Amino acid sequence: MNLFIETSRDGGEMAFAGASRADCAPSRPSGESRGVFHPPAPSACDDACGTTGGLPVAGTASAPSYQAYRDEIIHDQRRSRRHRWHGVLRIVAMLVAIPAVLAVAFVVSYVLTLIAGGATPEEVMELLRNLWSRLQGAAFHLLGMV
Repeated sequence: MNLFIETSRDGGEMAFAGASRADCAPSRPSGESRGVFHPPAPSACDDACGTTGGLPVAGTASAPSYQAYRDEIIHDQRRSRRHRWHGVLRIVAMLVAIPAVLAVAFVVSYVLTLIAGGATPEEVMELLRNLWSRLQGAAFHLLGMV
């Protein structure tokens, strides 16, 4: 089962709208180096396919006019810019939201642990104030080191 293997006998069968495989093969002028790009010359394959290597030709029906698509191009540029801006906002929101959620989870678990230990509401508030003052002291200490 040779689906994609072409043999020499397939060469005669591969004609596209009157153009043979030799007409569509890229030809290289003598003395041309491999590292230099030269646009392909028009060939019988281009005429048969109605294209020039996928690029529209000016003056043909397949060549889009910039004026005809100007509104769509502007809309697409704005949409791309908006998507990039929303991506940045999502990253910033995650950088802020993840630590905030972790801090809230820590405080909730701390309060639930105190309640499970039998603390009264006044003791819980007192311990939360002590926790806040310790966090402020640690933050000022870290900022003083910088």
